[in-house]
Amino acid sequence: MAGAAQWVGLLTTQERYNMLTYPVPSPQVPRIEATNMAPAHTMQLLLASDEQSWQGLSVRHYLTTTQPEFVTGPAAISDHVHSIVLHVRGSVDLHCRADGYTTRACSAPGSICTMPLGASVFYRWIGQAQICHMYLTPALLTAVADEVGRSDPTRIELARHFDIRDLLIEQIGLALIDELASGGYAGRLYAESLSCALALQLLRQYSSFAVTRGPSTQGLTREELSRVTDYIHDRLDQNLSLAELAAVVHFSPAHFTRYFKHAVGLAPHQYLVRCRVERARGLLLESTATIAAVAQQVGFADHSHLTRHFKRILGISPKMLIRGKNILNRARNIQDDGDREC
Repeated sequence: MAGAAQWVGLLTTQERYNMLTYPVPSPQVPRIEATNMAPAHTMQLLLASDEQSWQGLSVRHYLTTTQPEFVTGPAAISDHVHSIVLHVRGSVDLHCRADGYTTRACSAPGSICTMPLGASVFYRWIGQAQICHMYLTPALLTAVADEVGRSDPTRIELARHFDIRDLLIEQIGLALIDELASGGYAGRLYAESLSCALALQLLRQYSSFAVTRGPSTQGLTREELSRVTDYIHDRLDQNLSLAELAAVVHFSPAHFTRYFKHAVGLAPHQYLVRCRVERARGLLLESTATIAAVAQQVGFADHSHLTRHFKRILGISPKMLIRGKNILNRARNIQDDGDREC
């Protein structure tokens, strides 16, 4: 989660009103169908991860306007995903109906609702806001649970929460929005590492699952580390996934992330970025290729993507590196001409 200081869009949180809860007659909760979903004019999709190929995680960022009737939201809470909703911007008068009760809150940036798969939950709201929906598959949650707890990972029970605060989940959600806004600059490896961190936080704080193992001090063996780093170096131009790297050394993604960081001192996505920058540096020094061509060759999205990480890691821009190389080459040519004249 390094790089939190660079996450854009961190918004000023607002003071929430005290939550008011009042009982209502317990109606027969209808089966959640498409007709219960919020109308399109109240939920404008701003960003979505549909084209990102993230494993176990999908994200949608919406602009919402007043919805006076109770609805399920933009995607019906089904038997397929666990849902986390993060309030990003604006304030709304939010009502939640579940289990025969309606709960009300003045929802502000940082407010979070968690909904386990299969939950029958309905919302209505007054006001305009931006919200981020994060959907985790049961397979991802089970895989992470299998590595960090003592309970049966197939019997996970997530709790439903309304209008809570969790700084870690908020930061993960904002980082994912930033990643979508950038067009997926950091790649699958970064997003899938965040999804594992999100799953672990849900298990720790919002489930009946017993998380007992702390961070592992075990690392990769020298042979395993060599195998996975060689794999990365040979595929710098590819959009590597966390599961793909973990499979190289026959670990699960969550275990691999911890073991790799213990062995290298960097998270996998951080190591990948550094390798790309070093490869780009070598190509810029040894060839006449343009910065844009080198960026594509080493796996960066474009010229600006390479420049941003190049300056952050090496302290200079690619243009400065090329300018210094050209000055040095001219000086060498002048010296060679003088030697020949002598």
